[in-house]
Amino acid sequence: MTAIQPDTPLLFVYGTLLSALQRRTRARVRSHDLRLFAPAYVYGQIYDLGAYPGAIRSTNPTRICGELLELHRGSTNWRIIDAYEDYQPHNEQRSLFLRRLTTAWRISDDAPFSCWIYWYNRSTTGRRRIHSGDYLAYLAKH
Repeated sequence: MTAIQPDTPLLFVYGTLLSALQRRTRARVRSHDLRLFAPAYVYGQIYDLGAYPGAIRSTNPTRICGELLELHRGSTNWRIIDAYEDYQPHNEQRSLFLRRLTTAWRISDDAPFSCWIYWYNRSTTGRRRIHSGDYLAYLAKH
């Protein structure tokens, strides 16, 4: 695996943008502009929202399994992914997800990486928590 440059934008994904689900959803986000950097995890809680999951920060976190993706072609990709995630930078109260910087740890060696994540921006009341933190494993059972 090649070393990542410090200014390379990384995105942590835990749901429909995972490489295992790319045929279903990543075409809308131009998957050729995204490259798998490493399997990784963050801390939080993840919930089943129906057609996709949502993760939140939590005082009682568990590992959320996912992937670090490297974005190519500059900042214009953020607009495409922001739209896919229903993130409105100029109107965050109406955003379904909020793009925030966080730390993810690479699974192979627990090395930390600064990256972006989309946190769910609505109430999780009445939503089923995915206690394993692994959306793909959860999908396989449901």
